[in-house]
Amino acid sequence: SMSGSSPVFNGMLLLSLLLGGSGAAWAAMAESPAEGERRLVVVEGADFFGSDYLTLEELDLDACQSACLADDECKAFTYNTKARWCFLKRDHGDLRPFTGAVSGYVAQDGTDGRELAARRMSELGFLPKGFADKGREQAQRIAGLPQSARPFDHLVSDARAAERSGKLARAGSLYESALRMVPRSASLWYDLSRVRLATETQGWQARERLREQAGAAAVNAYLRAGSDADRAAALERLGRALADGSHWLPAIRALRASLALAEDPGIRAAYDELVREHGFRITGHRVDSDAMHPRICVELSHPVPRDRVGLADFVQLEDGRGLAVEVEPGQLCVDGAVHGERYRVRVRAGLPAANGETLARTADLDIYVRDRSPAVRFPGRAYVLPRGGEAAIPVVSVNSERIDAVLYRIGDRAMA
Repeated sequence: SMSGSSPVFNGMLLLSLLLGGSGAAWAAMAESPAEGERRLVVVEGADFFGSDYLTLEELDLDACQSACLADDECKAFTYNTKARWCFLKRDHGDLRPFTGAVSGYVAQDGTDGRELAARRMSELGFLPKGFADKGREQAQRIAGLPQSARPFDHLVSDARAAERSGKLARAGSLYESALRMVPRSASLWYDLSRVRLATETQGWQARERLREQAGAAAVNAYLRAGSDADRAAALERLGRALADGSHWLPAIRALRASLALAEDPGIRAAYDELVREHGFRITGHRVDSDAMHPRICVELSHPVPRDRVGLADFVQLEDGRGLAVEVEPGQLCVDGAVHGERYRVRVRAGLPAANGETLARTADLDIYVRDRSPAVRFPGRAYVLPRGGEAAIPVVSVNSERIDAVLYRIGDRAMA
């Protein structure tokens, strides 16, 4: 219908706004629409892009709104104030800042929105406890901000200009003012998450608040996202916010969910690095070479479920006849190895961890079991030797052919 630039806006209605008779005054609707009632939520300086099915010419704004409300097929409209053209739309997706335009969408009883939000929230079950509550609290706080008298397009353009110039705190405040007008906007929540995470501040507590705001905004972006691409972008932002707060497992799951919706090389690289450094992985191996019966143990970053059958099948041994695999919480061990032998151990991808993660890649380990270290010891601590005969003190040695020994004679009187 008109031109502009902004990502998709969609999601759940938190606040409805009505345009006053002059087009300059805004008033908040405190009550929700009655069930089945059609009511318009109007935004000045914005354009709902696409989904046009009817164009009406030479109308004023009131007539355009009335035409949309009277047509059950109409879900949204955009009105060009200069051309006096009214574009009726079957859907409302991409809300873009546009000077000289007024747009609105039909808000009904909100049942569909609540069901969508509940389904989306269930998809975020990997979040840390209480994390989702931060998103709801943030949305409520922004809904209670003073209403700006400036048009939507001015707020968004000023926010982006502030972000480009490095004034991230101001950019965040402007994005919040725009969200006060259009709480459905997934892309504005995404923008708010980005600038909050990038904002630098002094002090751990202040930094932690910005992390929480970034994560909460990403949750709100996901709840309101329309397309798979928007959901993927919100999950990517959520993953980065979680990782910044050292919530490694939820961050990995957020990025994995993003990649499941839309493959992206940059997100894939970030995901692989996160899994490599903090995911379920092999952290090393240990060989008990000095034991009489050596043991090889592959060490894991997270415990495996001990009651899960078949875990030993994930370990393959080349020419490992006579060797037994034992599963312990934090490691997989091979018993029956021989000193001086080399073993090739493969741990297959898919090995499950107790937290639900699986080993992403097969690992091949080349492990040498060295000979026991040279050692000499007495089998006991004290001996009473006979006065005559062949008195001897036994010595136990391992991989040692010669020993240095010093004998001290202590006379009877010196014993005490």
